[in-house]
Amino acid sequence: GMCVQSKNFIDNHSGNINNLSIYGQESNPTTWKMAKMNLAIRGLEADLGEHQADTFLNDLHPTLKADYVMANPPFNLKKWGHEQLQDDRRWKYGIPPKGNANFAWMQHMIHHLSPIGKIGLVLANGSLSSTTSGEGKIRQAIVEDDLVECIVALPTQLFYTTGIPVCLWFLNRNKKQKGKTLFIDAREMGTMVSRKLRELTDEDIKLIADTFTKFEEGTLEDEKGFCKVSDLEEIKKHDYILTPGRYVGFKPEEDDGIPFEEKMKTTKQTLIVDKDFDKVKKDTYKSIYYLSDFIASINESELTTYDPLTTILALSKHFTVLSFIPPSTFIAIFFLPINSFILAILFGVSLINSCPPLPGSTLITNIKSILSK
Repeated sequence: GMCVQSKNFIDNHSGNINNLSIYGQESNPTTWKMAKMNLAIRGLEADLGEHQADTFLNDLHPTLKADYVMANPPFNLKKWGHEQLQDDRRWKYGIPPKGNANFAWMQHMIHHLSPIGKIGLVLANGSLSSTTSGEGKIRQAIVEDDLVECIVALPTQLFYTTGIPVCLWFLNRNKKQKGKTLFIDAREMGTMVSRKLRELTDEDIKLIADTFTKFEEGTLEDEKGFCKVSDLEEIKKHDYILTPGRYVGFKPEEDDGIPFEEKMKTTKQTLIVDKDFDKVKKDTYKSIYYLSDFIASINESELTTYDPLTTILALSKHFTVLSFIPPSTFIAIFFLPINSFILAILFGVSLINSCPPLPGSTLITNIKSILSK
């Protein structure tokens, strides 16, 4: 897919596809065959080796020095041949840990870079901050060698197979901005195209690309919450952790023009209202339990009619129970018109139905059916 996109990029920029030489390797035989077919039907010649092979244990292009390397290797691969590759010459910056191949992939690609070579690599976010099993030391050595040109933090749900957020590493042996690294936080970008999948729009991609171009040209200005250019000293202060959020900071909130004092006054009023509402809510739920006892005390024979007026008269014989209802609720119910009183009873019944079983539940159902007529 990355090779096909490279062809499209060359076509869109009036380049010559014959100047493109493609090399690759794949360990899975089915994927290897599909890759060869995919390239062939698009007229792209590629050297993917005479057969499938493991990249770490059987490098099919040992002398290759590439100008561009693009890869999306398996994230956090555990079994990658650590025991057999202790003294491998590719581990210039340190032996990768046994249980994670992230920095094995990265060092393999760096090993195959030409003097002007560049790498675009997709990795799990852990590669930016992990310090376990020597990973922090390897990352520090790569940074100090001035290879890290740009780090982009991407949003979640960009892949069909996993929803985890990932990052882009851009490494360059011949950086235009020596001693500097661009950090871009693109975690808020993208559009959900389905319930589980997000895609970066053309506008999102253009914004990231334009930001990088300005960085290369030396004209980029830092933007809070989005991008920041940092030197080695600043990265050192962060213990060589490369998470973009540490550098770009938070996006400033837009000024809505409302003075701070007025916002504080509104907040205090809201807190007071919320406090009063909590009291009314507690009184209301207490009232519902009292209403439950009230309804349970009614003689079921008095509710055999489906005439609402007769029903209300039957209920009126038992108004004394309302004296147990907290005053705020009692006054509200007592002075309601008959139709509103019916609605109030129905509201109480509906809430009672969501509470634990209470006495008179049969009568509650009966009243509900009568008053709904």
